[in-house]
Amino acid sequence: MTLQPLLAAAPTVQLHAFAAAAALIFSAAVFLSRKGTARHRLLGRIAGAGMAVTALSSFFITRSGAYSGIHVLSVVTLASLTVGVYAIRTGHARLHQRCMIGAAAGLIIAGGFTLLPGRIMSAVMFGG
Repeated sequence: MTLQPLLAAAPTVQLHAFAAAAALIFSAAVFLSRKGTARHRLLGRIAGAGMAVTALSSFFITRSGAYSGIHVLSVVTLASLTVGVYAIRTGHARLHQRCMIGAAAGLIIAGGFTLLPGRIMSAVMFGG
């Protein structure tokens, strides 16, 4: 594993990758924490912010100026985060839970695509 390919990438790509990593780590912490506590809320806010930055920054990362199917996942993530926050603020804990699990699942799925050959994160994780 080497960070060199990521450190050589454009600043937008670096922001995107580091926000995704933070979102992944903090999402795991949220899911492992006791629900409804101040700790859960703080971790959730950090994870949600990381997911939002990841999704928003993806729109500045294109191949030859064209969006790909993975960008649809960014739109879905932003919608899921928005509905999830609204749900918990209006007392709909189950909907909030489903939205946040969906957003985290999207993060993991998108992360899986970054490990395909020829992608920067593939070079980071596996070399080459």
